[in-house]
Amino acid sequence: MYPFFTYSPNRHYFEYKWYNLELLRLLGAAPYGGCDTAEFLELVASLIPNDADDWNPKFLALAERTQSWAEDMQKNGHLSAARGAFLRASNYFRCAQYLFPIMPAKEQSHFLSLYHRSITSSEQATKLMEHDVRRVRIPFQPPEYRAPLLQLPGWLHLPAPSRRLQGRKVPILICIGSADSTQEELYFLFVAEGPGLGYAVLTFDGPDQGLVLRKNGVPLRPDGEVVVEAVLDFLASYAQEYPEANFDLDAVMVTGQSLGGHLALRGAADPRIKACVAVDPIYDFYDLAMSRMPRWFMWPWERNYMGDGLVDFAVIEHAKLDVATKYTFAQGGQMFGSANPAQMIRDMKQYTFRLDKTITANNKNRGRGNRDYLEWVQCPVLVTGAAGDPKLILPEMSTSAIMRNLVNVPEGQKELWVPKAWSEGGAQAKSGAWPLLQYRTFKFLDEMLGIQRPSSPKGVYENGYDNGYENGFVTNGYP
Repeated sequence: MYPFFTYSPNRHYFEYKWYNLELLRLLGAAPYGGCDTAEFLELVASLIPNDADDWNPKFLALAERTQSWAEDMQKNGHLSAARGAFLRASNYFRCAQYLFPIMPAKEQSHFLSLYHRSITSSEQATKLMEHDVRRVRIPFQPPEYRAPLLQLPGWLHLPAPSRRLQGRKVPILICIGSADSTQEELYFLFVAEGPGLGYAVLTFDGPDQGLVLRKNGVPLRPDGEVVVEAVLDFLASYAQEYPEANFDLDAVMVTGQSLGGHLALRGAADPRIKACVAVDPIYDFYDLAMSRMPRWFMWPWERNYMGDGLVDFAVIEHAKLDVATKYTFAQGGQMFGSANPAQMIRDMKQYTFRLDKTITANNKNRGRGNRDYLEWVQCPVLVTGAAGDPKLILPEMSTSAIMRNLVNVPEGQKELWVPKAWSEGGAQAKSGAWPLLQYRTFKFLDEMLGIQRPSSPKGVYENGYDNGYENGFVTNGYP
């Protein structure tokens, strides 16, 4: 069993800190069925830090065992237990394939098959949920000349009839993933609570995400707002084709975490978006990257006193010793479509809200009046920061800059949340505090939409329940 009392608080699970955040991310899914504590502790105790070859087989074995349990539970009619096991299996399969960017080309088909198994397990879980879950395909036509039409895969979670808000149509929350998340993982961040609160929730794979990257090879776009525009067009078409969904197209909101938070803010400039929750978004990717690299080394490269070759050599050599470095640059290279580490760092310059550096849809109003993309955002915005690990994400560099440039959002419609303790959301993407994240998210959206909720369940009073209970005692079928 895991030795709870033999490690220092500064070490968490490992001295190798990169594992800490990734494992906290997994354990953080436990409240919504994405992880089991004992399974987690057994696996953590067996992991070898900084060893990529050790990671995959151990997570795969756990995923397959959990999937087998889920199928047995469903076969025997234990559907609630089966749903939870399918969710855990999906998350464990996600972990098993997580390090695919650094794996040899000959093994990529194996890791892609693990991702498909994660999707399958998640789909099996959705069939056992109270609310209706539908697979959708979102048409996205990149604006580049002769670019092929893409079909972005998505999950649309619709509230059960009993959960719909009385006297109003169904509000919709669009969820955008981060650089290395999958839309199936987003269930634990936003979807688990949304349908039960009367919201429809849409997740999808955009450029650089999920199957769109893995199967289509489509990298990230600096003008991420064009993707959100396509999603909004899809929702309008869907509402027309399926009127029974009863969508409120005047109550469409967007959220995302980390990279997804950046993209959500870009999408929030569309007037069809009525509110935005940007979870630990990044203001300027290049500035953040440079803050985490040795200044003495990068200074001459920035001024062209040193070529790309030396930067590439330094990254490659360091990556031989450190899985986190190897993963970061391999994953980043895929994300930006970069040929080498130095080019990846250079490509980050486009991913900013500064209009003199970034690309916008149709280059709208570029250089005319506005200096910052965020000046186009006018809807209510909740911006969060993560102060739990100042070496990872610097709130003063991203969160403060974002709040400062949301100049056209009324003060009463801007909210800032920058916790420090991990239990309160101080880790990046609020890992380990997702129930609190969902509460803060939907509380903010409720307030912006004017939704009021009772403080106790329907029919509950101080002396007990009136629905089947009387004065605290059961009356249905009992004397």
